Amino acid sequence: MKLKTLLPIAGVAILVLATRAHAHTGGGSSPSSADSLSPQWRELLKQQIDKVAFEQRVPAEVLWGICMTESGCSREYLRSMHPDGKSFGLFGLTNGALQDALNEYNPLPGFRRTIDKVSDERAIYLQAEAAAKYLHALRTKYGHPYRIHTLFDAIQAYHVGPTAYRWGRRAPGYLDKVLAYAKTF
Repeated sequence: MKLKTLLPIAGVAILVLATRAHAHTGGGSSPSSADSLSPQWRELLKQQIDKVAFEQRVPAEVLWGICMTESGCSREYLRSMHPDGKSFGLFGLTNGALQDALNEYNPLPGFRRTIDKVSDERAIYLQAEAAAKYLHALRTKYGHPYRIHTLFDAIQAYHVGPTAYRWGRRAPGYLDKVLAYAKTF
C-alpha cells in the first residue's frame, strides 16, 4: 500500500495493519482480475484515483478496491448502468449514494448526463470523487447513530446502505473483497 495516501488521514494506519493481519489470518488472496486491465487504462484509473484520494483524504487503495469490487474497473462501466438497474459507473454509485455525496435531490440523471459529456479522464475523476465523498458522508452524516465509526464500517455501509447498516446488516464478504483488491493498487 502506498504510504503517501495514508499519511494525511488520522487513524488510517489501522487500515494498513488490519489489512495485513487479515491477509495472515486466511482472509483470502488478492483477486487477479486487476491484471486483466490494459496498462494504459490501469494507469489512467490510478492517476485519477490518486488525485481524488489526496484531495478527499481517502486511501487510494480503498477507492481502488471499491472500483474493482463494483465493476472490475472495466471500461464498459465508465458510462453505464449496472445490470441491477440501480447502480452506475465504475464505483457502483446509486441515486441515494450520489444524494449523500453531492447534497442534491435525485442527482443520478444529471450525473449520468455530465459523465456522458466529459473525457474518460474526467469521468473517472468525477466518479471517484463521488465515491470518496459518499464514504465521507457515511462517517460524518450518519456516523454514531448509524454505528458507522470506522473506515471498515463505512466500506460495508457503502455496499448495504446506511439504514440497512444501522439495523444490523453487514457485508463482511464485500469488505474482504475491497481489502483484497486494495492490495493490488
